[in-house]
Amino acid sequence: MIKVFIANDKGGVGKSLVAQFCVLALDANGLRPDIIEYDNQPKMRSLFGADRVETNSIGLNADSSGDLEDGVMSWDPLLEKLLGDKSFVVDFGAQAWAGFSEWAESIALEQYYKGKGLSIIVPVTADREALNGAIRVLKSARQLLPAAKIHLLKVNKDGDVDDLESIPEYKLLFAMVETSKAKVKDLPTLRAKGLPVLFSLNYSLDKIVSTPLEDLPLGSLPLASRARLIAAVKEWLVEANKVLLSSLITVKKVGGTRIRRR
Repeated sequence: MIKVFIANDKGGVGKSLVAQFCVLALDANGLRPDIIEYDNQPKMRSLFGADRVETNSIGLNADSSGDLEDGVMSWDPLLEKLLGDKSFVVDFGAQAWAGFSEWAESIALEQYYKGKGLSIIVPVTADREALNGAIRVLKSARQLLPAAKIHLLKVNKDGDVDDLESIPEYKLLFAMVETSKAKVKDLPTLRAKGLPVLFSLNYSLDKIVSTPLEDLPLGSLPLASRARLIAAVKEWLVEANKVLLSSLITVKKVGGTRIRRR
């Protein structure tokens, strides 16, 4: 049973990519996790289908009476997930962690769920707001979920995060890494021509590597370039597993590629 939170209050740091990979890896290991997203611009539903993904808007619960500020009640179903015996992956959209924290404090979550079996993955890029978003998550994560494993994931797609080591936000973040006993990892960068187009067309990673070259909807991209794209995604899946999930599960197969723990 694997339970995963992916959170950073800043958008565009790679949360949905990490969440997608976690789902595929757990699927490959026979766990088939529940998928939950808290986002006003949901992505997981388009990738895995509305019948599998539970999508929640950030804000007041539409089914409530309207007298609860910030939609605290809308988080209530998450408690059953946390206390249940089913694996899940939760993708927290931008600003969602603040709502979760408010809810967790309102029910004294730490008294009911001790965090066993839960990993909190916090992606961060070379951006001040991304650093601040990660700081907000780390600041409350250990208090709200004292036994959870916390991973700060450096995503260097827009530059090296460590190049910001001289600024106060970086120093504060890594001071909090020490106090929260978080583990720091570097996620390999996934760059491949045509990949943003496929993501926009709701092609998941496993669908990309299993689709025949001629059937990929990239009419202007030569077949050889498409082959390189598929090879890049397969290589990234292998490398991401080494960095991201090797401490959580042994992955059997993702997107037709066998991935072993090393």
